Amino acid sequence: MHVSSFIRADIRPAIAAHKERTATKFRGVSGGEAVMTQLLARASPSNAQRLLDDDVALLVESQTKEVIASFSLKKRAEVELGEDLIQLAATPSSCGFQVHYDLVDIGVYLCAPKVQELFSVSFDYVSVKRDFIPDLINREIKLDAIYAYVLETQEGENDVAYASCCTDPRTYYHTCREALERWTYPLVPDTRTAGSGHAPQLRYRGRGVYQADSVSPGLRCELGPLVAIEDSTTIGDGTTIRHSFIGSKCKIGRNVLIEGSILFGNVEICDNVKISNSLLFTDIKILEDTRVGDSCVLGGGVTIGRGRVVPPFTRIFLPSRLRKSEAEVADAVAHADAHTEKEIIGEDGEGKLWPMQRWSTEKLQTISLGCSTAPFIKLPLPSFAVDEDESSEEEESDDEAVSDGEASASSPVASHKRDQGDDSAFASEIRAMCQEGLSEPQHMQHKVLEMKSFRLASNKTDLEVAQVILPVFLETIAFAADGGAPKKDTWEKFIATRRAGLLFSSFLSNAHPEDLVPLWSICLDFCMRPTRTVSVCSGPQKEGEGDDTEAETVTRDNPLFGSTVFCSLCEVLHSCDLLDADLSLPLWYRHKTQGDLREDEKAFLNSPRLKAFVEWLEEEDASDEDDE
Repeated sequence: MHVSSFIRADIRPAIAAHKERTATKFRGVSGGEAVMTQLLARASPSNAQRLLDDDVALLVESQTKEVIASFSLKKRAEVELGEDLIQLAATPSSCGFQVHYDLVDIGVYLCAPKVQELFSVSFDYVSVKRDFIPDLINREIKLDAIYAYVLETQEGENDVAYASCCTDPRTYYHTCREALERWTYPLVPDTRTAGSGHAPQLRYRGRGVYQADSVSPGLRCELGPLVAIEDSTTIGDGTTIRHSFIGSKCKIGRNVLIEGSILFGNVEICDNVKISNSLLFTDIKILEDTRVGDSCVLGGGVTIGRGRVVPPFTRIFLPSRLRKSEAEVADAVAHADAHTEKEIIGEDGEGKLWPMQRWSTEKLQTISLGCSTAPFIKLPLPSFAVDEDESSEEEESDDEAVSDGEASASSPVASHKRDQGDDSAFASEIRAMCQEGLSEPQHMQHKVLEMKSFRLASNKTDLEVAQVILPVFLETIAFAADGGAPKKDTWEKFIATRRAGLLFSSFLSNAHPEDLVPLWSICLDFCMRPTRTVSVCSGPQKEGEGDDTEAETVTRDNPLFGSTVFCSLCEVLHSCDLLDADLSLPLWYRHKTQGDLREDEKAFLNSPRLKAFVEWLEEEDASDEDDE
């Protein structure tokens, strides 16, 4: 098992299968002796846990799960199967092959004693993943065989199998984040242990926030979503912490902004500091009015002076904390630009810039917090056939139009139609995943991860996802038995039980108020329609029928129709802390009323109640600024 592997799954079936193969000297279709079972996890190409090294396709025997071949896709976008593999698949002992592009190595292997012998006789093996496994799999004459076991949640299991290998700051952060999302509230009791032994417990405080009882937050603090704060940490007034992990005994000053970051223990952050998507080790001090840019790593004991700006991707360390074996690094940094170093760290700071000359920006983006491998993996948007007959008709028409295919493909009309089809397919997939998450809130986090992966693969933005899920949410709550017309208590309960807050925060947490303006137009459009077309089951589902019960489409009166209901909707969304209503709603209202309103919009936007509510929001915002 790799030292940085993190696994939460029942691997007893994998151990039993491995023992049986080694005890019986089982030989698969390749004829090799079983020496290893490689544990794999499913991850889409755009998954946050995936590394560029995982850009590999695996050829696996369908029944025995023997790994027949592996193909690196770093420099190619297709897999070619040679004649020898085709013939191997056609042998009577084979049940066919599967080609997988969604499997990643998690650094956990079940090994026979022979593996140690093979390592001892070969000096070429340094890494199991990079050297040993590819060598055994891709040999022409296979004396040894490797089998795959995919970690998946079995039917009837409550716990979800999960594994990852934390090899850089980016994967470490996402592992921490998914651990907080997947296995805390409401899947386990209201407390969890932050460490081993008798470590203090973190209690759930709402909005995905876990904090120890000894944590002392100040006035007007905004914590969450997805925040963990360990014991004896103090937080000053007006501080905002989102999507971050704060260690024990940290001191965070006033008006501090921390987003997407990890702070280990005993870190002191003074007033008016901004930290985004960075990793801070222990015993660090950052003085007042300093900004730490995206994707920075600050080593233990570092001090950053007042009013400094640490550029993105900067690495800073303290030479006294280096190990003796790293003494040569001190010689390398001795030639660093002293002026640049003082500009970043400050006269009142302490630390040295780590030399990054050999690291390109592209390489840093694949390993740093706040970055993704998605820009380096070009994926076409999946296409979906609505009906098999339509699909076959399209294929026939394509064959007939081969002669003028180039002209039509390059025409603006054809390009526009393709874009419309891609947008429609994207919206349909997101809509379906959102509906599943709201109907099964215990799986909401998994649906959010699926939507995130699909968004990256489709080259879309979080705001484009939000524009799809908002009408789905409004329709679901409007026609739900526990929903209906906007009422504060009813909607707050619905949002909590259906985990709708997690749904929206996952895509809107980094949005600015002006980004949310189009969402209010969606709300207005929803409330202007007197009827809605919804899907309902044609009859009660009987036991044993499964999930194949047919649904029919019916037209029903819209519970959210009317200008009065729209005013109530705005007020309830504000009270439920959705869409950042206190700032975004006044922006949207001014934008709409300063333009030419349609006749059907005037009854909604000229409502005295809505005008009064918007004015109250603006006054509240102004008073908050005066207090600061």
